[in-house]
Amino acid sequence: MPQTTLSLAKTTQPALSLVVDRPALFSRIEDSAAMRGIWIQGPAGAGKTTLVASYLQARSQTALWYQLDSADSDVSSFMYFLRRTAIKHRAESMVALPEAPSNPGDWAACARRLFRAIFQRYEGQLVIVLDNYESIPPHSSLHALLALALEEVPRPGKLMFVSRAEAPANFARARANSLLATIGADELRLSQDECRKIAQLRRAELTAEDVERIFQASAGWVTGAILMLEYARPTRRLSRSAFQTDGGVLYDYVALEVFSGFDERTRRFLLNVCWPRRLSVTIAESLGADSMARQLLLNLSRNNYFVAERDDGDSCEFTLHPLLREFLQIQARKTLSESAVAAQLRRTAELLAQAGQPEEAVELLADAVDWEPLEAVIGAHAKELLLQGRHTVLAGW
Repeated sequence: MPQTTLSLAKTTQPALSLVVDRPALFSRIEDSAAMRGIWIQGPAGAGKTTLVASYLQARSQTALWYQLDSADSDVSSFMYFLRRTAIKHRAESMVALPEAPSNPGDWAACARRLFRAIFQRYEGQLVIVLDNYESIPPHSSLHALLALALEEVPRPGKLMFVSRAEAPANFARARANSLLATIGADELRLSQDECRKIAQLRRAELTAEDVERIFQASAGWVTGAILMLEYARPTRRLSRSAFQTDGGVLYDYVALEVFSGFDERTRRFLLNVCWPRRLSVTIAESLGADSMARQLLLNLSRNNYFVAERDDGDSCEFTLHPLLREFLQIQARKTLSESAVAAQLRRTAELLAQAGQPEEAVELLADAVDWEPLEAVIGAHAKELLLQGRHTVLAGW
């Protein structure tokens, strides 16, 4: 029977490269020490994940990192994978973690016990990061469950939520009771001094006037500033037409310029591997048809070209920044035939299912309306899901 695997990229803190610390925001996080959680909200490319990862690294904080995706909207799936993540990170602990309840109505009590036990494993000295929270749809009961879990966080522990969206209404009580602090989009904007430091770190070798123009044009949007700094190197033409203030124009322009700056091999490779949320080296080599897949991704990650590396010492996985991934998928649909895209999606789903990630395989095949392989994936994993107590996932399929 196929086994569902625990993705490295889903449960590992992202590696950092060419990152400027943001002490003012670090202080904001520390000002919330009396609260049990903090909600960090901002648009794609605002630097949310990098802020949290760099803060944890700078403060040498012990963290359990969990990247949410649409499969976690099912409470049984979230609890199953969170429990496995906690065991993976501290397998030697004597504190037992509760199993899934036999009665679906007992999830709230089980969640309280699970979060309490996870923090006990670290004697309270733990930060749990729930990244990519916007992937959980509004109707999910996970929101109410996590609002309750906040009450089980001991000091100085912390729950950190990273999201493009504001906290759902389920968290209103936690905010009213001073259990949940927030850092919003305006606070995440770069200052002019931070923009200058990024330019220095990336050795952009631009004039102060050029950096000022980039800062003004990006309006503090971290990803926009970095992309424009790369494009505006002295070896390239610095065009005033690049610095539009409209977000859509800026996104389209800088994404195209960065993509066109890659060599043909890298462009072709990225268009082939843009469909999975997370990339193991094996999947990247298969999809990209390139034995140098690991090196290509490492080069992009080390140069902070919107590819994040997760490495636990034994293996590594990569994730494409949502903006880059979205752009690549649009480019693939524009430049490839419908049959070629369909073949890519089917092959990606096949590899994901083989790697123990049937949820994402099903999602891809359903979106592609590719029923035959979809039925095969469901049939191969149905028994496993039932044994894990994830009946609602199977029913949803």
